[in-house]
Amino acid sequence: NEWNYQTLNKSFELSTKLQTVKIGASVTNIGTEAFRHCNVLESFTVDSTNTNYTSTDGVLFEKDTKGKEGKLIQYPTLKQTNIKYYIPETVTEIKSYAFDGVLSLQTIIMSSQTATIGEESFLGLTNLIDLYYPSTKPITQTNIIKNCGTAKVKIPIGLTAAASEGYQ
Repeated sequence: NEWNYQTLNKSFELSTKLQTVKIGASVTNIGTEAFRHCNVLESFTVDSTNTNYTSTDGVLFEKDTKGKEGKLIQYPTLKQTNIKYYIPETVTEIKSYAFDGVLSLQTIIMSSQTATIGEESFLGLTNLIDLYYPSTKPITQTNIIKNCGTAKVKIPIGLTAAASEGYQ
């Protein structure tokens, strides 16, 4: 079945059977909680004619003005191919709950272009060991990391991070 949705808000939140998602050409808006708590989600694919969204290696992104990965929307919860993930260099924003409940990742290296990180972007990554933030842009958002076990957040020397206030 193909549906012609334009907006996906909390459409699939808490789905326990959703393994793969194909985003059609007509989708113009995906909310930050559209795929939250989809615990068996393995990958996203996006129709090549969609002007707003793209997927790379199964990860869902909102396109920037040049058609590249601009905002990371969702890393699939059950994606098993990586223990280390490099966020594409074109990514300037990580949306809220983008890595919610991902258990396979041990290391995440953010883009040096990332300037905005949404609330609880890194939530429940119990196997996460290292989170690298190579940018020299100050992190002003709080409460971005929660329930990530013993993960170490590594930022450039001299950079202050309000985000550490939200680390639990």
